[in-house]
Amino acid sequence: MLEKNKIEGAVDAVLTLMKAKDDIGLVDLPKKIDLQFNIKRIPKIKHKNIPVELPTSIHYDLREVCIFVKDLNKKNREYDATVQHYEDLFRKHKIDSINKIVPIKALRTDYSLPSSKVQLAKAYDLYLGDSSVMGLLPGILGKIFYAKKKTVPVKVDLDAKDLKTVVDKAVNNTRCTLQGTGSSCLVTVAHDKMKKEQIVGNVEAACKQLMEQVPGGKSNIRNMYIKSTDTASVPIYLDTESANKVKLPAVKENKVAEFVDEITTVEGGKVMVRGDGQVIVLKDKKNKQGGKEKPKKTQGEPEGSENVEGSQEGLKVAQVAAEIMEDKNEELDAAEGKDIDENDVEVHDSDNSEDDDDVEKDDTVQTKRSKKVVAKSGKRQQKRKSLEGNDEVTVEKKKQKWTEVATKRESDKKLNKRSRKARKT
Repeated sequence: MLEKNKIEGAVDAVLTLMKAKDDIGLVDLPKKIDLQFNIKRIPKIKHKNIPVELPTSIHYDLREVCIFVKDLNKKNREYDATVQHYEDLFRKHKIDSINKIVPIKALRTDYSLPSSKVQLAKAYDLYLGDSSVMGLLPGILGKIFYAKKKTVPVKVDLDAKDLKTVVDKAVNNTRCTLQGTGSSCLVTVAHDKMKKEQIVGNVEAACKQLMEQVPGGKSNIRNMYIKSTDTASVPIYLDTESANKVKLPAVKENKVAEFVDEITTVEGGKVMVRGDGQVIVLKDKKNKQGGKEKPKKTQGEPEGSENVEGSQEGLKVAQVAAEIMEDKNEELDAAEGKDIDENDVEVHDSDNSEDDDDVEKDDTVQTKRSKKVVAKSGKRQQKRKSLEGNDEVTVEKKKQKWTEVATKRESDKKLNKRSRKARKT
């Protein structure tokens, strides 16, 4: 149970530790006092802000505040008129806590580089954002701002009638951000320049509001501590009950609309456009030939085999292409003067078959080679024609050849390994 005397004792301990490590620099800035708590069950939510109203403001004079506003004139590249407009607006409502006004156009021009965004994230203590541009800020600022809780902009409505109350509420109070990824959470509730009674009041008010607004309620909070940046944590609350008794509220899943259509830039592919703007290219896993799935490549198959395995036409084309390459190689050999085995050539000439014995001995070697090449090419043409009409060639025979080649390669590799070992020994 949360008791006030425990909070007072913890505050005294933290202030004593802060004084022991007090290192005053050039500027005596207030040091934060944080409330840290752990939850039993992590809710399935992302970036949920829990506003915490404090009885005493945590704002101080040297605290720097930056605000992101919308552009008044989107066509004009200059944004000085926009800055002047909001300065007059804040002066009219007597708001003096804003130190920097940054329009969206300035973020896209002056702060477009990551290095400039990092400098902007380190320059100020608190960031506010107009409600009309809060949807644009995550895409413009990116993870440089949204990866850390302290740099996430706080939403304010600059069109409100009582503008001073809205801005003061955002500046003077604090908030707790639940990321949905870890069990530990941290929220700033005071600083060391405040009085002890003010610190105790802020801590007590923050604890009560968090116990009511955290998903699962008070039963989902395991412990609470008070700490500073340079001090150890001092406990003020502890709950030893099991996490199985915690009941989290149901979270509604937002179903995103999807639209699927064909795409011309990818063969056999489709494109899916989601409602959140995400575009996904879907590749068709089925082969266009007959709508069947592409066969899996077996071990030892040569490259490109998956294109000819599924059809007889692919086998014929592959065989014809191989024979054409052989013919070309033989023609090149003949042109270079290489020997061709006479046994591999059979000349079929019906008109001159009886005069083969009377061939003159004075014929040159080049003429004989050309006749043999022509005869062999004619024989291969006949063989190709027979293959076109032959339907007995099956995929199984082709697979058998591939497996033989693969086994031969494996045996050669084993022999090479053995020979290498023998050489080493």
